[in-house]
Amino acid sequence: MSKIVRVPSPAEFDSIMADLADEPLVFVVFISSVAPETGETWCPDCVIADPVIRKTVFELKNAILVECPVGSRDEYKNRPEHPYRVHPKIQLRAIPTLMRWKGDGPVGTPLVEEGCLVPEDIHKLAEL
Repeated sequence: MSKIVRVPSPAEFDSIMADLADEPLVFVVFISSVAPETGETWCPDCVIADPVIRKTVFELKNAILVECPVGSRDEYKNRPEHPYRVHPKIQLRAIPTLMRWKGDGPVGTPLVEEGCLVPEDIHKLAEL
């Protein structure tokens, strides 16, 4: 059975990932947060990618999907010092981004934006 772990804030990312270090199949997705004024995510690419990522990851046995909302549009778009942008293991450049995480860091090439829409590529990440 697959499960979702949500990272409430970038400050908690490292400790949550340390807790998952021994898990065999961990994916990390960086997505937009929900805008309080609309109740929906502010990133249209994330809206499209989210169901594809979830469906594909949940087809995999014992997968864990770690959701990392990046904050409001202004917090993410207008801050080159955003914690996920400057994190040495992440270096986030665009959302959505899907990474395979093993032990203490990412493996393989992350899937970015439209790359998150290709189930075959998500399966390839799972094989790493």
